[in-house]
Amino acid sequence: MAYQYIIDHDVNCVFVQHHNRYDQNDGHNQIKDLLADPAYKVGMNILKDVRTTSYPKKFDFEFFKTTRPSKMFSLEEQLGKCKIGILVGSAKDFATAHQLEVSTRLDKLKVQRKPFRELAKARAWLGIPENYQIIFPQLVE
Repeated sequence: MAYQYIIDHDVNCVFVQHHNRYDQNDGHNQIKDLLADPAYKVGMNILKDVRTTSYPKKFDFEFFKTTRPSKMFSLEEQLGKCKIGILVGSAKDFATAHQLEVSTRLDKLKVQRKPFRELAKARAWLGIPENYQIIFPQLVE
């Protein structure tokens, strides 16, 4: 597992921090973990921070359109109406996250996705107060 997350009901958000290598199954496993976590509530927004890693090269529009529906649709349906902000560290990963967003626009899900390069813009879109501090436990390598 190359990610950790914290759930904060006060701001209705799950904060996910990716580290090391981003595996193609991380998104799937992450949602399964959230849905199994008793602290998670349907409809919570999600802020995924992938700035310290990079998406796999195989992630592109075609990959998302062909692979994602069979694997992710039923899981994401369980998230309910929510927003997922994806904070990236490079133009390449922004383009990849945008391809995911575009590939899901016609889904009947109530999940909105949007990539960001700036934390402040992601926070504003998710309705997280400017003065809110996201504090993850220290990673142990």
